[in-house]
Amino acid sequence: EEDLLKSHNMIKNNLINDKKHIRDEIKFLQAKKDIFKKSSKQKIEFKKYFKNFNNIKFLGSGINYLVAKKYALKFSKKFSIPISYDVIENHKHIDISSEPLLVIFASNIYRSGFQYDVVSEIEKFIAHKNSVILFTNKGNDIFDKFIKSKFFMKAIKLPVVSEIYSLSLFDTYFQKNI
Repeated sequence: EEDLLKSHNMIKNNLINDKKHIRDEIKFLQAKKDIFKKSSKQKIEFKKYFKNFNNIKFLGSGINYLVAKKYALKFSKKFSIPISYDVIENHKHIDISSEPLLVIFASNIYRSGFQYDVVSEIEKFIAHKNSVILFTNKGNDIFDKFIKSKFFMKAIKLPVVSEIYSLSLFDTYFQKNI
């Protein structure tokens, strides 16, 4: 609860109070309600997945790099296992071969080409037999082609919020689903 208040209040206190940011705030509050209502459909038993892998890495870009870092550290502490983190684009071939479980945070970033870049990265990961857990958004179907792969463990589709609210959305999700 405290993490969620910190990240959300920091955003609220530092954004201009104009129509766009008010709409973004309303959208975030609705997404938060959505997560609390439908948490059982989107829940993931991380402990179950983590026990099957020796090497785990959380990957994110932009604001989701902060999400990957924050939750890699939190889960490492919570489950007493080492979890590393990196930027999606920095995940090199040597890493691909040695890290069988990748948790990818791709939600809420819709800058030109980013989602398609993540698709090509996931194709590489699956080709190298990495298992993938993906966070994306409702309505984003470009990753659905991976669902039948035995290495694509799960896709969690969160409500769409403005990119600046991504950390707060993940704080909400993990508060409810850990």
